[in-house]
Amino acid sequence: MVKYGDATDIKDIIRLVVGRLAQGDRYFARCYALKLVHLKSRDSYWLHNNLTMYQVKQKYEATRPPDEWRYELRVRYLPKSFQELYAKDKVTFYYLYDQVRNDYMKDLAEKIEHDMAIRLGCIEMRRFFKDMPQVALDKKSNFEYLEKEVGLKRFLPKSLIDSMKSKSLRKAIQQHFKSYAQLSESECVYRFFDTLSQVSKFNQERFKCALGSSWSISMELVIGPDCGISYLTEKASKPTHMADFSQVQAIQTLALDDGKGVLKLRIAGANEPLTITCSSLPEAEDMADLIDGYCRLVHDCQGSLWTKTEETVPPSPKMSTAKKGSNNRLDQLSPHERISDYAEIVEDEGDYSSPDGRRRKGRRKKSRDYEIHRDHVCLLDILGNGQFGDVHKGIYRDKEGREIPVAVKTCKEDNEDSMTEKFLEEALIMQQFDHPHIVKLIGVCSESRPVWIVMELAKHGEMRAYLQNNKPRLELTTLIMYAFQLSMALSYLESKKFVHRDIAARNVLVSAHDTVKLGDFGLSRWVEEQSYYKASKGKLPIKWMAPESINFRRFTSASDVWMFGVCIWEILMYGIKPFQGVRNNDVIGKIENGERLPLPPGCPPSLYNLMCVCWSYEPSKRPCFADLKTWLYEIFDEEKYRQEEETKTANRRILSWGSNGSHEEEDIVAPPPKPARPGYSNVSPAGSTRNLSQLSIPTPPRQWGSASQLPVGHSTPYGPSPLGPSGTHSGAPPLPREIDLSHYFPSSSGYTQAGQVSRGYTPVSSESNPYSKASDIGPSSRIDMYPGRIPNRFPYTAADLADSGISKGLPYYTSRQLHDQPVVDFPSSSPVPVTMPDLEPEEIAARLRQQQEQSERDAQWLILEEKNLKRDIPRGPVKPAPNALHITEATDVRPVIPPQVDPYPAFLRTASHTSSASSRSSSTSDHDIPPSLPTQQQNNKSIPKPSPITKESLDRSSDPVYDSTTAVVRSVMSLSQKTPACRAEEFVDLIKGVGLELRGLLAAVDEFSRGLPPNQHREVEMAQKVLSTDMSHLVSAMKLAQQYSSTALDAEYRKNMLKAAHILAMDSKNLLDAVDNVRVSQLNNGVR
Repeated sequence: MVKYGDATDIKDIIRLVVGRLAQGDRYFARCYALKLVHLKSRDSYWLHNNLTMYQVKQKYEATRPPDEWRYELRVRYLPKSFQELYAKDKVTFYYLYDQVRNDYMKDLAEKIEHDMAIRLGCIEMRRFFKDMPQVALDKKSNFEYLEKEVGLKRFLPKSLIDSMKSKSLRKAIQQHFKSYAQLSESECVYRFFDTLSQVSKFNQERFKCALGSSWSISMELVIGPDCGISYLTEKASKPTHMADFSQVQAIQTLALDDGKGVLKLRIAGANEPLTITCSSLPEAEDMADLIDGYCRLVHDCQGSLWTKTEETVPPSPKMSTAKKGSNNRLDQLSPHERISDYAEIVEDEGDYSSPDGRRRKGRRKKSRDYEIHRDHVCLLDILGNGQFGDVHKGIYRDKEGREIPVAVKTCKEDNEDSMTEKFLEEALIMQQFDHPHIVKLIGVCSESRPVWIVMELAKHGEMRAYLQNNKPRLELTTLIMYAFQLSMALSYLESKKFVHRDIAARNVLVSAHDTVKLGDFGLSRWVEEQSYYKASKGKLPIKWMAPESINFRRFTSASDVWMFGVCIWEILMYGIKPFQGVRNNDVIGKIENGERLPLPPGCPPSLYNLMCVCWSYEPSKRPCFADLKTWLYEIFDEEKYRQEEETKTANRRILSWGSNGSHEEEDIVAPPPKPARPGYSNVSPAGSTRNLSQLSIPTPPRQWGSASQLPVGHSTPYGPSPLGPSGTHSGAPPLPREIDLSHYFPSSSGYTQAGQVSRGYTPVSSESNPYSKASDIGPSSRIDMYPGRIPNRFPYTAADLADSGISKGLPYYTSRQLHDQPVVDFPSSSPVPVTMPDLEPEEIAARLRQQQEQSERDAQWLILEEKNLKRDIPRGPVKPAPNALHITEATDVRPVIPPQVDPYPAFLRTASHTSSASSRSSSTSDHDIPPSLPTQQQNNKSIPKPSPITKESLDRSSDPVYDSTTAVVRSVMSLSQKTPACRAEEFVDLIKGVGLELRGLLAAVDEFSRGLPPNQHREVEMAQKVLSTDMSHLVSAMKLAQQYSSTALDAEYRKNMLKAAHILAMDSKNLLDAVDNVRVSQLNNGVR
């Protein structure tokens, strides 16, 4: 809607409307014209630049009701080159494209051949979804989204959709789309113009007229940028050129007595004017306006060459009644002043406005409550630069005189009104929020320029810089706490039906060391329920965006969830931006191929699993922020408890080592660490992967840049984290080689040091676990739900609990059984109260003292027993006991080993606490302790037994397997020494050397394996297969190291490659052990 006065002319209105299309000047502003269209009859009239609105009303609007007329801004005068138009004026270029395409869909699409319509439709699909890769439409979900959400009617005529079968149409679209998949947005427009010109001359206008006045020739006048002024007869196939626009010197129109109109053109070099007779005067004036417009464009001038002999409309009065909302000082103002005072445009809802534009007016009134006096704000230092202007640190004095530190966003004074309006939209959005983890709006200064937005100050600045500057002091629990606080803020936005659209570490502010707040709501939009926000303009953060946002510019709460997952990754990487070294255009291709961001160093597996769920390709499979908030709290609480238990365990170990001051202390073997906590199942994602895997991830996503596996990281099957300290993490039970989600992220693998296995622990069955139905219950209430759970941090022994009646009747479970049983654990930082209904406080205190004394006596007895056992250890070889975990509980009965079963004493491990890398080898524990030999066995010591052959006694002088294994290990050592200093191009030669040595080892083992019994051959073959997998992993790690050699992650990927090489060396040694075991077995049995 445009406000105007009677003296406002068409030229001023066009100039104002064109200026509002986008910021800046339009180089081809003279290409635009205003067209008046009657909605019912579809009659249209082009309005000349010099007409005033008073003349337009008297000439056109007076004949029909005003509400039946519509004004259209169109590009009528076209330049010769579309490439020049794009280079100098992109706004006009795309405005012309939208105009041409809309005309095609309305008037021509139903009349052309189906193949041509599909081609034109696919070109528009490519342009519309400019970031969508070539294979995107091959996915059923994407094509269904195109059909249901966007609609094929936007691209194809209705008759085509109705006449073709759905399957045939889909195949045709997919086939044609691939041929245009490599085109850029501008190239799509060029291709559309070229293809459409085969069926329609959209860049030309044609008029039925006659050449001459008295004796005329019937013809068709053709006017366009490429043909100038030409005519076309019925028998001619091509237009005949008459004149160029640069040759036109004057234009005149006049009316004849019979109602016809005449157009006269004075052409340079011609003796007589070119006369054209039209059926009516309006048609002659239409032609005159078109030629005059091209002449202005060619000569680059504002003046008109057109003069009218018959003036049927009186000139506008000197003083006229202005339209409602205008000023009466019209005659005193210059044309430039009239534009600013009388041509104010109320901008319609569009790509830059929020879908709740109907409520804007009320919201603007509400924003007046936040208006503060500019004098109360004092600007200080500049904190940074924003899209609209600078961000200052300032001091705000409130009504009570208190000085409050604030941050002030300023809008540049030279910005247009439309930019100022968009700048204020952020304040209008922020004033609706009240949350402890969202930056609070204090007020706005919009009475005068420049406009200020005053908000609370975060004294530590943006999170990304804070993470990079404080990396050494930030613990993992702090990082997870930041993510949890952001999830609470985003859950609040989700409940308000807002999408943020720019969730990244740079838009999170740190107000205290333990508090972060979400900010920068410049891209935020309100969306209806079950709806989404569609954006087609403006810069967007591609590397943080969900695939549907990149492909279709579709933003929902689910797309915010994707961005939140990327933001968590940023936090865990201490501010490193995602997809380093990858161009924005290539990001969607990697996502479409299933690649995801790698596992951050030290990241708990349950948290990375949560991030992977956020990165589900299908938006419907991503969790909501309400669930994310609950799950992140569980992960945070579990990680916090794990760290506390690590500290307590270390302190207890130090105290126990220094508690005995006797001279025999140096002979006592140090007490072994407690066994790892078993893997839990059927709990929340904070402690298990199964629930998350049931949501959306049947298989783990590939990381970007990797086609084979997830990176070597914390609690993965391939070793410790790239950045974590090696050898400091206690590992879980050995993980399987297959990368399956349920095994890749066992809950115990990330928290093996969090707690210990309690004696007398009875696991709660998964069937009776109500936790999955009560995920929102807090930790304290969850404790009450499970009174039977005996936490491992509770300071009572199993015997004490049995005396109190709590554990009576409960079956005993060994640690091995606990690993096989589903167990429920809850990450609560407070101990679970155990009720003893019949005991008085004095009795409890006495019992505690008694238990403490008993515990001290037990500790002394254990030390003496360990000393006696150590003294009885024989020097002969040992054989592992059948117990896979080598765990002996205090209440277990010592086994009696008959002499005829095994003449050698079996060792029982008191604990198994090895790292993930060492768990794959066949080494034994350093804390192996033999039990006392039975009396019968001691009596049979004098019976001579044949000395068995051991691996140490094997002859290595002519052993090809041993020599090849040594060569492989040496090649890996050489790789480790040369990798830190060599260039990425040299990796191939180093890896090739390892591969050649490994080939020799496998050939030697194949030669040895011939003729082996099936069971022994199978054992050797399994060890060989592991080496083949290790080599493929090493090659993949090498490719990643080469790919990111020029990025900030170069050192980490080199470490990953070395870890893969070390694993290969370990497995080579395991293969040699398997061969030696076969040899020893055969020699002892007399086979060889």
